[in-house]
Amino acid sequence: MSEPKVPVAATDPWPFAGESEAALRALRNWRDRLSDYAVDHPAEALFWVLTGGALVFYLAEKDANEEVASYGDALHYVSTCLSVGYARIFPVTATGKLVATLVMAIGPSLTSWIIEGRLVARQVAPSASPTAPVDQADLRTVVERLDAILARMPAQPPEAQ
Repeated sequence: MSEPKVPVAATDPWPFAGESEAALRALRNWRDRLSDYAVDHPAEALFWVLTGGALVFYLAEKDANEEVASYGDALHYVSTCLSVGYARIFPVTATGKLVATLVMAIGPSLTSWIIEGRLVARQVAPSASPTAPVDQADLRTVVERLDAILARMPAQPPEAQ
């Protein structure tokens, strides 16, 4: 009967090196997909942060925190974390504190994306892009108007320094 192989630090790599690299690639892919989803659908992403955060907060706090008697209490707490941060509930478990931290860090960003409309540029057609080349005829018209305005302005002496 053979014994299980024990890695030797100098000769064998960490036994889970391949699995770790695959897990890191999967996490990066997952992170990028979540980020793209949040950018493309901020209202839906905010909804999932709110309801999912409330569910995890409720499951973490229900037995340890007397202020969290229902999912509604957890939803109330998480929703206040997205805005003013005022609630009569405070997390007491490590998981509850982690949820609160994540919601307070991610939630306002998603909310501002919805309110501010900052991400509209991503949904605009490429022809309307601010980096698209400008038609020279359009610029010529603007320059001609500016020249006409300058010609009508009275000449003013330079200010003394």
